[in-house]
Amino acid sequence: MDKGHVCLEFEHLDKSLYEFLKERDRCSLLLKEIRPIIQQLANALNHLKLAGIIHADLKLENVMLVSHEKEPYRVKVIDFGMACKDSEAKVGSYIQSRPYRAPEIILGLPFTVAIDMWSLGCLAAALYLGTQLYPGKTEYDMMRVTRLDDLIHTQAVHCDNAADKVAQMSDALMFVDMLKEMLHLDATKRATPGQVLQHKYITMQHLISMIPHSNHVVSCFHIMDRFQDKKDARPSLQKNSPRSNIPVELTAMYRK
Repeated sequence: MDKGHVCLEFEHLDKSLYEFLKERDRCSLLLKEIRPIIQQLANALNHLKLAGIIHADLKLENVMLVSHEKEPYRVKVIDFGMACKDSEAKVGSYIQSRPYRAPEIILGLPFTVAIDMWSLGCLAAALYLGTQLYPGKTEYDMMRVTRLDDLIHTQAVHCDNAADKVAQMSDALMFVDMLKEMLHLDATKRATPGQVLQHKYITMQHLISMIPHSNHVVSCFHIMDRFQDKKDARPSLQKNSPRSNIPVELTAMYRK
């Protein structure tokens, strides 16, 4: 309160993911760059789910980078203008931006927090493609089926090291598998935030065995180390110490 005026103080953030992508030479991110962003957003949606809140407008424009230079890939969700309590969700509500709109909203069906997971899937795909997965100008266009398996070959793999190539292809397969779970047409079968956080693409369990042979995999773990929860059991690779916290059997492989 200042001289009778109510002032709202907001955290100073950097730029939105939408602006960030527009400024890049290539309007997409690598899978290892997308991973920490999706992890943080799934964690945010998990907290909202526990509180019984639907964001209802998750999109690139509503995800802000904290500081793309000082804290790369650290993000926060903004704009809760369309948010509502899960228990008060009204059928027929005009919510969500069209490229991120869940099927149940388009069809005017009852909806839950699962609509945010659909939006997260669309957002993840947009980060990878550099364009919207469902760019339709009408809701009819939005209902057309897109083959998610085709995304695997969207980004060309350029590397001389065979292990790096295998690791990147394996990551692409896991990424698409995660998208399929988030973009399930049946909202009751759609992945929850907690399930996304436990998905192999996020935990990188499919990459652990490749640590000794792939610089790409090592860089993936280094990036995720910045966002690792202290309670997280995932192996981490501390900077300048590529073997720290690696399971004993993997450390033995390093020594061979």
